[in-house]
Amino acid sequence: MANELNIALAKSGLTVTAQRYQAGASVGSAISCPETGSTGFYSGNMTGTAGTYQVAFIASSANVGSGSIVWDGTAEVATSTLTAAQVNAEADTALSDVGLTTTITGRIDQAISTRLASASYTAPANSDVSAIKAKTDLLETTRLAQCSTVSTTGAQLAAALS
Repeated sequence: MANELNIALAKSGLTVTAQRYQAGASVGSAISCPETGSTGFYSGNMTGTAGTYQVAFIASSANVGSGSIVWDGTAEVATSTLTAAQVNAEADTALSDVGLTTTITGRIDQAISTRLASASYTAPANSDVSAIKAKTDLLETTRLAQCSTVSTTGAQLAAALS
């Protein structure tokens, strides 16, 4: 694939490079991201081995943007296609970099399963909801509209006392 690293900037004519990072350490050399015409849109070709990378876009020694990419070694992996096992592996790698270990999705699944199993709520049947609605639709509300409220009573008192 090509042009996986993209950034749109408000300024045209820059020399932009992308630097990959893993666990806070730079990986490999900077990747050139030439501009498409004079549009302020810069693109570069991702390189390197499979992994999840943080990418810093740099122009004139200044960070002008950042992002992340999941790379299988030849193409970007759409994050929506990651499996629970892949998410766990990436999370475990990131957590181990700071001295922690866990299985994120396993803990989420366990918490949800535990709550669902202990829930005592049962939704009412549609027929019960329909029966209640049929009764409330028959309620007479014209007298209710004629009742005095706190604000109307207050206004009436104020008018009477003035």
